[in-house]
Amino acid sequence: FAAFQASDFARPAGRILGVEEELRASIVPGCPELLGRLDLIAETNEAVIVSDLKTSRSRWSSNQVEESSEQLLLYHELVKTFAPTKRIRLQFAVLTKANKPGLDLIEVPVIQQQIDRTKLVVERVWRAIQAEVFYPAPSAMQCSTCSYRTPCRDWTGVLPSNQENTP
Repeated sequence: FAAFQASDFARPAGRILGVEEELRASIVPGCPELLGRLDLIAETNEAVIVSDLKTSRSRWSSNQVEESSEQLLLYHELVKTFAPTKRIRLQFAVLTKANKPGLDLIEVPVIQQQIDRTKLVVERVWRAIQAEVFYPAPSAMQCSTCSYRTPCRDWTGVLPSNQENTP
């Protein structure tokens, strides 16, 4: 807790626009609206800053940042709907719960090619859902409480003959 209080994140620059703010918008044509719960939205003269708070046992590697960045890229698109003229900055605030706790602010670059790819993933997943194409996604963190645990474990990969295998 002391590491959080001592960090710049605990006193963001500019004006706070939202904490745990829910934003909903259609950002991919033909897909349902996306709902995001943004941990912190602040505004300075230069930009709107979207921050996502994470906790971790250790400091994040560049791979962890890259693997998690799609969430912030989608938040970027949601924020664009209400701040279309402002530059949007994205960052993770990673609170490390190690022997020496700390909070790292990690900027996530806004690269249009990555945003387009992320939106394409959303579109393809939605098409697969509409086509009722589901694959198991076992997870050590989620399986014990998942209501689909048994069907996921029993999945054989064989589709009924009346379904195609491509979304």
